[in-house]
Amino acid sequence: MSTTTELNLIPEIENPAELFKPGGLDPILAAIEAKVREFELDISTDKGRREVASLARKIASSKTYIDDAGKYLVAEWKEQARIVDRERAKARDFLDHLKDEIRGPLTEFEEKDKRRIAVHEAALEAITEIRVKDHPPTVQEAEWALERIAQYESRDWEEFAGRAKKVLGNARHFGELDLAQARTREAEAAELARLRKEAAEREQREREKRIAEKAATEAKLAAEDKARREAAAEARRAAEQVELAEKAFRAEQRRRQEAEERAKAAKEQAEREKQAAVEAERARVKAERKKAEEEAAKRKADEETFAKIFDEIDEAIGIAITDSKGKDVDLAIVITTLIMDGKIPHVTINF
Repeated sequence: MSTTTELNLIPEIENPAELFKPGGLDPILAAIEAKVREFELDISTDKGRREVASLARKIASSKTYIDDAGKYLVAEWKEQARIVDRERAKARDFLDHLKDEIRGPLTEFEEKDKRRIAVHEAALEAITEIRVKDHPPTVQEAEWALERIAQYESRDWEEFAGRAKKVLGNARHFGELDLAQARTREAEAAELARLRKEAAEREQREREKRIAEKAATEAKLAAEDKARREAAAEARRAAEQVELAEKAFRAEQRRRQEAEERAKAAKEQAEREKQAAVEAERARVKAERKKAEEEAAKRKADEETFAKIFDEIDEAIGIAITDSKGKDVDLAIVITTLIMDGKIPHVTINF
């Protein structure tokens, strides 16, 4: 049995490159293990324990020796790898520059061609956006759209000519359809405006006729009433005069035998009463005339107020109809909305 002083675990390494190939260390490690296994371990004595510690140090030294041999080999390989990497980088940079130089014109052509194709694609997209889609177009908008389409039709589309023909054909079809519909809408709106104007003028004439007829009727009734009142007043005055004359005649008969002075006084009294009656009648006639004039003035003021209110309402409705030009408008809805919004003077709705 070998002792630890005799045991050498340092292997002989002549060619590290061969040693550090896959499986190259296996024989050396097996030899070291075999030598270690031959040693009889005894930790029951101080000497045995020292020998175990010495054996462990020798194993560690063997590890360090083998590891250093591999480290030196790896250092050589790393230096060679750095040389190879520098040469690889040199080759890459040189060939990349050469590639870019040779391919430069082709790359520039490809970029230019991409931009050319992108312009065609953008133009095709722009054609689809020409048509007004968020509201029914006016005649002017539809004509403008067709003019834009015509500008694209004269464009050189190159290899996109087939797609452009389809897109432009579709755009022109719908553009012409929009124009026809817009013309129809404007014609219908113009006709509707004409009919509304005629209806408004007709209604105005009828209102004026009704107002004139009402005024004539009221004037006639007022004249007839005045004539009746005057005739009645005249009849009352005549009756009163007859009655006064009869009273005076009877009084005269009764007073015939009275003294001349009393007869004269009675006559003067009768004259004063007669004069008072005349003055009273004049005052009454004057009061009636003033009342008739006040009533006529009130009727005139009412007519002017009615005309003013009518004009303000008519103006409010007319403005709403004018603002709605070109739209299909239900007159009843317009008037009701204006009243609810408080835009027609003197008119309210109670719910």
